[in-house]
Amino acid sequence: MDINKPETYSEFDKLKVGEALVNFPEQIRQSWEQASAFEIKPAAFSSVVISGMGGSSLAGRIVSSVYEKDCKVPLVVHNDYGLPGWASKDTLVVANSYSGNTEETLSSLDEAFKRGCSVAGLSTGGKMGEMIKEGRVAGAILWPTTNPPNFPKSGLGVSLGGLLRVISSLGVIGMDKEELFASVGELEGIRKSWLKETKEESNEAKTAAKGFVGKIPVLLGARPFLGSLHAGRNVINELGHTFANYYDF
Repeated sequence: MDINKPETYSEFDKLKVGEALVNFPEQIRQSWEQASAFEIKPAAFSSVVISGMGGSSLAGRIVSSVYEKDCKVPLVVHNDYGLPGWASKDTLVVANSYSGNTEETLSSLDEAFKRGCSVAGLSTGGKMGEMIKEGRVAGAILWPTTNPPNFPKSGLGVSLGGLLRVISSLGVIGMDKEELFASVGELEGIRKSWLKETKEESNEAKTAAKGFVGKIPVLLGARPFLGSLHAGRNVINELGHTFANYYDF
């Protein structure tokens, strides 16, 4: 594969994973807009659990990390069956499952119902989508067109944009469309610059990619970017098929 010839990338990427990654800004914009079509009222809570597995949990990690200082109640990500022991009727459980059928996440919802927790959800359909349609769970059903492979791990922007809209509507964080889309605009500017320089040897992304060959990437950072580092590590591992790790300063 010649990384200087982007027109040949499709020969090695039949599932269009690369296209999905390039679409990250569009994924955020589209899923925010799609989630906005659902009426989600503010909830009462003293703690928040975002339940999700694998790629569906990465958006939760980013949000909990970025809003760690600003969120007025505990906000944790749960990657397992059930719920933390302290979750109660005063807890808001937000279930994030790309497919809507994730076994562990549905288990968290079942436990939330038993404990009388407030519940909300985000999915592209499946069993959770049915719960949202029936009104059993507040939330949004997404229909992304910006993630060609339709893998949760290549649709981080889908989960992130939708989750931001859902939890901002619920009153967990303060986020509006203008603020989010301004940040997305910055990402688009970076992407435009990268695409323009794809054939140039000085391209930073290309230089970094070459540096990964035969190496173990180690990502370093501090709050509030630990969730982003975790997500970046996951993408390198699962989509780049390269072992990587990250550390907190």
